[in-house]
Amino acid sequence: MEGRAPPRTVRDAISGIPATASCHVNNFSPFPEGPRLSTVNLDLPLMSTILASGGPYDVHPNGRRPFTPRELACLQTFPLSHFFYGSPFQKKKQIGNAVPPILAEALLSEVRKTLEKADRSRKRKSVQEDPFRVPEGSRGRLARNPICITD
Repeated sequence: MEGRAPPRTVRDAISGIPATASCHVNNFSPFPEGPRLSTVNLDLPLMSTILASGGPYDVHPNGRRPFTPRELACLQTFPLSHFFYGSPFQKKKQIGNAVPPILAEALLSEVRKTLEKADRSRKRKSVQEDPFRVPEGSRGRLARNPICITD
């Protein structure tokens, strides 16, 4: 993986969230039945998919509460400025259904490169195949054959 940053750990993703961030305040409700075993390691990347319906990963590494919607959004690479609407459940559903922004950016970047390469190739090919091509902007005033014989 030369030239690429190392994968973000859970700690990297959630440690910089301010306590006043949207979808983060007042969402620290503990599990009513007490602490749960968390499968999430703060010092590793999240090893599971964030699902719209929740799942076993949705236990904060301290085991005392689920992740807040903002923590899940940061794990999913949403910027802190992104705002989600609805109840905490609806916000988690939006986050779980979303394509991670960093993945969307990488995918679209590759699609753009591929399309630009195809455009360049098509332009070169069309110029090579038709040496008598009418230049753009000529409004069709030039004949197909550039040699004109007049009396």
